[in-house]
Amino acid sequence: MPLIGRQPLDALEDLLEQAVLQRDIPLQKTRLTAVLIIGAFSQLAISTMQGSWKNRCRRWHLK
Repeated sequence: MPLIGRQPLDALEDLLEQAVLQRDIPLQKTRLTAVLIIGAFSQLAISTMQGSWKNRCRRWHLK
């Protein structure tokens, strides 16, 4: 697979497949694992941004 235009999900899946083949991580469905990892990071970013917004509102006495 060429590196140009490669999607993060595909790249992470390939990385996980290599780790499974080298027995660095247990056998698993690498596509599902990649989706779960990206989803967790996305949720972390969203919740961090929401927390940041709530703190700003408190400073400005907004509800």
